Formats: sequence, C-alpha cells, structure tokens
Amino acid sequence: MSQFVRKRLKFRHLRVLLALDETLNVSRAAENLNIAQASVSRTLAEIEDGFGLTLFHRHPRGLRRTGPGNELIRASRMVVNNILALEDIGERFNALSTGHISIGLHNHSVLGQVAALLSDFKRRYPRVAIKVRDGLLPDLLADLEYGRLDIVIGRLGPELEHTSFGIHALAQTQMVIVAHTEVAPPSPDPETLLAHPWTIPLPGTPMRLDFDRFCAEHGLGVPQDCIETNNATLITELLIQDKRYGLFPAVVAEEGPMPPLLQAHPVLTSYSYPFKARNDRIGMVHSTSNPQSPAAAALIDMVREANERDTL
Repeated sequence: MSQFVRKRLKFRHLRVLLALDETLNVSRAAENLNIAQASVSRTLAEIEDGFGLTLFHRHPRGLRRTGPGNELIRASRMVVNNILALEDIGERFNALSTGHISIGLHNHSVLGQVAALLSDFKRRYPRVAIKVRDGLLPDLLADLEYGRLDIVIGRLGPELEHTSFGIHALAQTQMVIVAHTEVAPPSPDPETLLAHPWTIPLPGTPMRLDFDRFCAEHGLGVPQDCIETNNATLITELLIQDKRYGLFPAVVAEEGPMPPLLQAHPVLTSYSYPFKARNDRIGMVHSTSNPQSPAAAALIDMVREANERDTL
C-alpha cells in the first residue's frame, strides 16, 4: 500500500475516484471526465488493488460506497482541494478567475437572498462554476462532512452549534399553518389540533423537530392521519384537494420572493404557528475540518463580511 501511494498514485486516480463518488455510476463518471468507460473501470481497479480495499459495491443500477470507500474518498477530496488551493493561491488574493462551488440547499424560504448572494458572487467571480442541489438536511450535512459539498444552506438548529461545522446566519424565518379556506381554523387545543388530518415534514428535518417537540410537550403522538413529505408542490396540491393542515415558511406562503403561495392559490389561507420554533434561523453551514477550495472560501467570506456589516 505504501509503495502504491508513494510511487503509483496519480492525480488521475483521485479524479476518477471523486467522479465515481459524485455519480455512483461508471458510465456517467466516464462521460463527466470525457474518457472511456473502460478507463474508469480500469482506474478504479488499480485504486482498489493498490489499497487492498473494496471501495464500492457493484449492483445493476450503479454503485454503493463501502465504509472504507467513504473514508478514502473523504481523504482523497481533501488532497484534491489542497492541490486546487495551491494552484489558485495567487488568484485567491487577487482575482479569483476559476474554481467551483458545490452547494446543498435544504430551505427554500430564503431563495431570494440566496439568489442575490450567488448573483453578487458571480459578478465578482464570473468564471467560478456554482452547482446547487436540493436535499434533506441530514443527507446534505453528511455530504458536507465527507467533502461532497462545500456549503449547505438550511435551518440552523441548536444541534449544529457544538459540531465541527461553521455556521453563518442569513435570515430569521417564521412558520405558518396553511389550509383550504373551507377548512376550519386550527384549534388552540393541542389534542384537537393534532387530531386533524395533516401533511408534515419528513423525520430529521428541523421543521419536523419543532413539530415533534410540540407533540411530546403535550403528551401526544404525531397525527394518525398524516402524509409525510417535503415536496412543497405535493403539499400544496394536497391542501387544495383535501381538508388538511400543512406547514410553510411565512415568506413562501405570504410574501415571496416568487409569487406567494396564497396569492397563487386564493383557495388557501394561513394561520399563526402555535409550535415553539427553536430552529428559526436560516443560514450557511461549512465544514471546519475539511479544507475549503478558494472559491468556497471566497463565498463564505462574503457572507461573513455581510453579517459583520449588519451588526455594526
């Protein structure tokens, strides 16, 4: 293994490994790298043989990372990021002309601010490539920890404050209950409220943590008649077609930045949020244990500087 790392391991091995990690598919990795599929398979075999480890389990629909594979990919990504930092160090302090940032987006209630932030960044660094993908916060944070993402934007729960993640607030958010105008307003009695049909967020999401905490504080379980989903479009259709309650950020339901939900669907209305929202800050999360690419570091600096200006 030592001989392989010291004498045979090349940058192309790391590029193929990271492409496989991102796509979990040999043919798509080959397409992204603009090389032959056989070359990707051969390079992966060289890596696994050199380290004496199985990095991926093969199955008909693609690849699955193994435990050793996850750790080796994480270390490889750190090496690649450090190499990119060496290449770009001059540009980091002058004009960042190239680079890339991978962002995981969990919360859509600050899309206007995120769009403004990214637009401002692109005006400064037009050649930096930015990739944004949606996902559940626990999944995005796992990808952040393993270096598959540079930054995550989502709800800043208290559990993030004592981790290896750095956090920067972007906004406060308020929640509302949304229902069809023909549905009775939510009852102030918790038992009656939770006996009503609901659509609720998936477990593990910050909004669901608030909901579950409310249920537990009143000695109640989650509604028996509920549909669990984070798909905002599906929730909207369910509220239009069925007599359910749903949860939305107030900025999405009532304000914008795109046409507000209640304006787009006049048959829906909103009510005040009775739950104790402890996860009401939206912000940016980055790993303090993984090296940042120059481009990602520049975006984080922009948010940090904006927050410092706002507190002056």
